[in-house]
Amino acid sequence: AKAICEPSRARLPRAAADDAPHRCARDVTDGRRAVINALFILNDAPAEPGRSLNALSLASSMSLHASSYVRVFLLGPAAACACSVHGLREREASTALLATVIRHGGEVRICQRSGDEQPGCTGHLIAGASPASLADLSRWIAEADRVLVF
Repeated sequence: AKAICEPSRARLPRAAADDAPHRCARDVTDGRRAVINALFILNDAPAEPGRSLNALSLASSMSLHASSYVRVFLLGPAAACACSVHGLREREASTALLATVIRHGGEVRICQRSGDEQPGCTGHLIAGASPASLADLSRWIAEADRVLVF
């Protein structure tokens, strides 16, 4: 289930309504519970002490539940997590976890500047992942119910 976002216009003067922050209305999955929009922000390389792999394991696990909508934003060295070039065991594990998130309807974005700085990854992102700006990240943060930073 995807979040449907529209500007919040309730109780705002007409002139201010155009600059209103976005509020997300979520689909109800089973009539009892609304979908939780979870955003994971990662900033460590896949081979670092394990934070990125732990975060991706949690994101992958959450994406399996119909009550969760998962987004992953990769900053700095974490951009290597979405690099499809094989050879490093941790990188292969991270791409498999990201593929699970994407396969279950989640989104994966890589900071445009960070993706360009990763050696050997330019043009080798996993299918379904795409570059994004920090403005996109700020919009995702505003739309998220939960933000987890690793």
